[in-house]
Amino acid sequence: MCWRKSGLPATRLELEITENVTFEHPQHALEVMQGLRSLGVRLTVDDFGTGYAALGYLKTFPFNGLKIDRSWMKDFPESQQAQSVVAGIIALARAFALTITAEGIETEAQLNQLKTALVRRGARLLPRSTDAAGCIQYASGKNRAEPG
Repeated sequence: MCWRKSGLPATRLELEITENVTFEHPQHALEVMQGLRSLGVRLTVDDFGTGYAALGYLKTFPFNGLKIDRSWMKDFPESQQAQSVVAGIIALARAFALTITAEGIETEAQLNQLKTALVRRGARLLPRSTDAAGCIQYASGKNRAEPG
């Protein structure tokens, strides 16, 4: 695998998987995902909230996290509907013990409201690295938030 050349352990690799990847051959997808998880690779549902995945999807496949799609964040926090959906996704992630990432946070108001929603539901915040040095620092485990 390519990650071996990096010198970093597989536990520092996170793959974002859209739900449609699992629809055509679910048993094969499950086997591949279980193999990756056994290596320590983290698996995240990408674009969560835009597809047709049922709750059984989160129960069946070995995901570590959910990535809230930017389409829900663009109207957040102004839209009550977006607030309710994001709160529901956070609660769902919490119920399945999954981490949460939100795409498209562009304003201070969005960030503050999301922090409030996460804290209310017992979630934790991890910083997003924006440059190569930050990515390397995060991947090496420095400045990583401890489990809450």
